[in-house]
Amino acid sequence: MSAKAAMKQAKELLTAGDFRGALKCCNRAINADKDNYLAHVIAGKCQDEIGDKAAAERMYDAAVAKDPAQLPAWQGKAKLYEQMGEERADKLAEAYKRLADHHLSKENDLTKYMVVAEKLWKLREKSGNLESAAEVIAEQMAACAERSDRHKERECRSELIRLLAQRQDDLSAGLLDTLRTNLETAVSASGADQSIQNMENFKTLIKLYYKLREMEELQVSNSHTMRMYVRICQNIFCSL
Repeated sequence: MSAKAAMKQAKELLTAGDFRGALKCCNRAINADKDNYLAHVIAGKCQDEIGDKAAAERMYDAAVAKDPAQLPAWQGKAKLYEQMGEERADKLAEAYKRLADHHLSKENDLTKYMVVAEKLWKLREKSGNLESAAEVIAEQMAACAERSDRHKERECRSELIRLLAQRQDDLSAGLLDTLRTNLETAVSASGADQSIQNMENFKTLIKLYYKLREMEELQVSNSHTMRMYVRICQNIFCSL
């Protein structure tokens, strides 16, 4: 049986849910054409569905080795590693990074990029790697700004502030500076907005200035900021 005929049958069996049958066809295709990318990808999916995670990983790795630029193997690896938990966290991060980069640079699809990038930074957050998580969110913000999507840019900034603000005592000097810069941007952009979020940002910023002993920053020097300060300071300081 030719590789083409074997793959046609493999796809039909895969659609029908016959994973073992589809796997046999993929193996025939690989025997006929060892460089058949799709045969390795579908074989990996079949192995995953059957429950042989190690064999699935080998098939996906072989597909990536043949053509690292294509997405299907990386998508398969991501799904596989999501099931395998912490033991494959670093490899899952690599798969997310590959997918995110492709969505942004090759497809210019901001929506797909944002979904995968969010998975990546949350994975890094869960593992305690705040530097990496913050870096991914900063890249999201830059991508949104480049495409003039101010709403998503603000959402990313809010996530970055949340991520760092709740761990101030554990932050490096670089991350403290990142937190301060983004708080200042958020507060400045919100003006006299008295929303709960803006007041929380203002409160966190003041606490951060105090923590950094940058008391001169607490001196409100222009009239616009003074008006904002007067309006909301009572709400802020009562909860400090």
